[in-house]
Amino acid sequence: MSDPTPEQPLTRVVALIDGSHTAVRAAKKAAQVAKGLGLPLELITVAQPQADSARTDVAFFESTLPGAQSEEQKLARERQAPLTAAAAELPADVALTFTVLEGRPKEVLFAALDARPGALVFMGRTGLNAIQRVLKGSVATALATYSSRPVVIVP
Repeated sequence: MSDPTPEQPLTRVVALIDGSHTAVRAAKKAAQVAKGLGLPLELITVAQPQADSARTDVAFFESTLPGAQSEEQKLARERQAPLTAAAAELPADVALTFTVLEGRPKEVLFAALDARPGALVFMGRTGLNAIQRVLKGSVATALATYSSRPVVIVP
């Protein structure tokens, strides 16, 4: 991870989206801040890695029907669903981009945020109870504790 520098100007606002209601609240707060500062807003979600599997005859047949979507199109739409749902609740006058990352959330988010100098990060609080946090670990806690970017956790 890169070292944070106090003089590094903010260049973007990032909202981490997992489909939860707290993530949507975080995206709304991020949009307010982005609009107020005149910065673009990027919504990021993490999807499970896509399994490499051969296309079946049925999937191929369905994708060749008029109006049918390919498996890749369906997967892309499913992965982007949390982002489009959150974006539907944001003001239309905020410059908005979507990013779908693949992999283990903590790992890919640390790497993605490290590659975004000047990012101010918003995310919803953890949805885990105390026992789940001990067993699984909280992405929110990890990012707030160890990220080189400023992180705002919205309850």
